[in-house]
Amino acid sequence: MLRTFFSPAIHTLCRSVVDVLYPALCYSCDNRLSQTDLFICPACRQQIETFNGKLDKTLEGRSFDQLFILYEYGPVIRKLIHLLKYQHYLGLCRMFAREVRDRFPCIEENNYTGIVPVPLHKVRKRERGYNQSEEIARDVAAIFGLRLKSEQLLRLRNTSSQTKKSIQQREENMKNAFACTAAFYSEKILLIDDVVTTGSTIESCIRSIKTAGAVCVDVLAIAHPPKTI
Repeated sequence: MLRTFFSPAIHTLCRSVVDVLYPALCYSCDNRLSQTDLFICPACRQQIETFNGKLDKTLEGRSFDQLFILYEYGPVIRKLIHLLKYQHYLGLCRMFAREVRDRFPCIEENNYTGIVPVPLHKVRKRERGYNQSEEIARDVAAIFGLRLKSEQLLRLRNTSSQTKKSIQQREENMKNAFACTAAFYSEKILLIDDVVTTGSTIESCIRSIKTAGAVCVDVLAIAHPPKTI
């Protein structure tokens, strides 16, 4: 696979050139793709499970109004999200956005006033070069003709990773971690994150957005693990 520390724009250009000069390879297993395959081969796609609707109990009582989830957080999706998050495979955002359109056409009917990505702290975003949730949100906004509001919710603290933390530690880690830079008075917002686990991060975001005046905050996530990790 193509790996680089260049900017996202340069990486996307380089990936496009490579795919023209050489046969495109599956992002998951490196097998050759046919001209009709998008990013992953049929064998890997068959391993991707759509979300079965069974939420982890830690999400009970959270403040979202509706929750949309595309996939189970299985091996293939885990790898794709890792590539998107850490190795600049931003083309995956288009694939995810198209899946959102096909799975959740009701999003177009929900009259959202804007899409808000879960933000990264400015230090981490500068180090990585982009926020993967913002890039997903950008493509979802484009497909549904919605306004992207990526500057109105900020992460105040450069919080440590939630991985391997207990539920109580996750809650404390995210406490007062976000703030709004503008009012969301009477707005209906779609909040976007890549993976939702216990819901501690999105809960902190939702509280900030609703405190700023939003009447409704729905959540869209690419994946949710079958159990708390």
